[in-house]
Amino acid sequence: MCIDYTAESGRTGAIPVCSSAASSTPAHLFTTTPAQLVESLAVWVYRSDRFAFTGGGYNGWDITYGFTTLQGLVDRLASSGHALRKISKLGICAHGDTSGSVQISLTLSRPGISPGDVRVENGLTADNVDYPDIILRLSQLENFLNASAQVIFFSCIAGQGANGTRLLSRLSRLWQNRTIIGFTTYGYIDTTFGAANAPGNVYDTEQLGDSLARSAADQYRRGIIHLSRMDENNNTAKWVRNNNVIRIPGIDE
Repeated sequence: MCIDYTAESGRTGAIPVCSSAASSTPAHLFTTTPAQLVESLAVWVYRSDRFAFTGGGYNGWDITYGFTTLQGLVDRLASSGHALRKISKLGICAHGDTSGSVQISLTLSRPGISPGDVRVENGLTADNVDYPDIILRLSQLENFLNASAQVIFFSCIAGQGANGTRLLSRLSRLWQNRTIIGFTTYGYIDTTFGAANAPGNVYDTEQLGDSLARSAADQYRRGIIHLSRMDENNNTAKWVRNNNVIRIPGIDE
């Protein structure tokens, strides 16, 4: 879900959304040797119709791209040459809101339905990961990852409970030897001032309940408490590799 405080507070005014075309690549990447690029490249991607993030170079993220659909994400990475410049860490920022769900827009043909009957579902889940259309897109996405990459979903409660484990496990079967990570708690993105955030600035409320998460976000906004960034090493991150849970978060349902 990633709580948008501007929307919650009823403030007016549009939040700027950075298009994928406007994303900039740090100049140092052009002077780095190909071997170094293959070894370590952290890419932050986000739903540009939901959030706004600045270019890379912050919080350990080298490059930032916006996208709206799974196909659009594949196309964006392909146009940026990541088939040659492999990604070691891919952070995907999209709403979650439901255990085991990441709100990435999908266009797919449902199994058992006549050809041409296409449906759009606004969410990647354990129940549709195995659809042929989605397997194709996820397999294409795998081409941009190095052999031991981390894929981290910065999506509220996407990794929570049994459904969260199912989603991460099914993705880990497709992306062999990669570590798939989801969080068991709600995140918070501060859009109070209407400005784009630096990549990685998604804050962990460390609460399971939606109402408690909103309370924590409100206290953070007013400077009463401090929230840490969502991070793969947090106590709220669930890790799955090759269909095995290798890191169990201390906070889960």
